[in-house]
Amino acid sequence: MNENEIKIRNLSAYDDLTLSVFAKNSSFSGTIETYCSRKEFSKFANELQTFPNSLNHIVTLEIGEDLKTYDYFLIRAFVNDSVGHSNLFFIMSNKPTGRVEFTMNLEPASINEIGRKLILWIDRENEEFVWDDSKSLFKF
Repeated sequence: MNENEIKIRNLSAYDDLTLSVFAKNSSFSGTIETYCSRKEFSKFANELQTFPNSLNHIVTLEIGEDLKTYDYFLIRAFVNDSVGHSNLFFIMSNKPTGRVEFTMNLEPASINEIGRKLILWIDRENEEFVWDDSKSLFKF
């Protein structure tokens, strides 16, 4: 069984992406639909490929303003200890339906792998991006 999983589908054929995002860890899951510029999403995916370049390196994709906008979506990659164990932190919030916050504990190589796969996926129409840790070579 997969402890961590990410699925993303682009619902739009335009320059701006309409993303349907599902993510889960062993305890929590969330789904959100949100808008994101292709440029902003590509920048995030590129930065994940080289994460981390220091123990203080943080890579963030943030859409909306927390507690201010109707929808809010955040993915943040950060290092959580001195030996390099890392996390992907998620917030998915939709004012009428609720909010979920959770973390995936991942090795940096898994986060790099997610970035590489997102770059390959972003220009493919009608394909779902799927990543889970059962297919990843890098676990702790």
